[in-house]
Amino acid sequence: MSQSRSKSEIERDRRKIAKLYLEGKIQGGIAEELSISQATVSRDLTFLQKEWAEARINDIDERKRIELAKIDNLELEYWDGWNRSKQASKVETQKMLGSAKKPKQGETNPEPTPEKFEKINKTESQIGDPRFLTGIQDCIRQRRELLGLDASKKVEVKIDDLTDEERINKVLELLNSARERADGQTNKRNQGKKTR
Repeated sequence: MSQSRSKSEIERDRRKIAKLYLEGKIQGGIAEELSISQATVSRDLTFLQKEWAEARINDIDERKRIELAKIDNLELEYWDGWNRSKQASKVETQKMLGSAKKPKQGETNPEPTPEKFEKINKTESQIGDPRFLTGIQDCIRQRRELLGLDASKKVEVKIDDLTDEERINKVLELLNSARERADGQTNKRNQGKKTR
């Protein structure tokens, strides 16, 4: 078993270790197959798992930004619809003046009389369509949920049932959530100082 590896050998071995690990091989089997120590495999797996977890956090953050942009855009559309639904609308009706010529007794087809109509234009005020407000409210709820602004929900997880990678991910999720809450509180304090 080799004692020191070059950077290129470490990268090559980590790619192989990752592939074998994801295929379900155990550390001892991976070490034997690659002719390296089991301790080296363990260190490389720890490095890889940390790298994978960080990549997931970055992916999740990017997905959150995309979803927030979609929610923001949808909310703007709802606001536009709400404002349009409150605008006064013009209603045009026609009122017939006079009446059609009545047939004389015994006459089957009376001559038609020209019908005259009067156009009546009215402006009606609108109170707004509440469905738009429901859409706005839903956008706000989704945004708060995505950002974790509402009271945290208690989630019970049995650590013994999780793999090492799942444990790392759970810890990272908790740290990320705590960091977001702390950042939100810091922002609130800073905004309060600016207004004073």
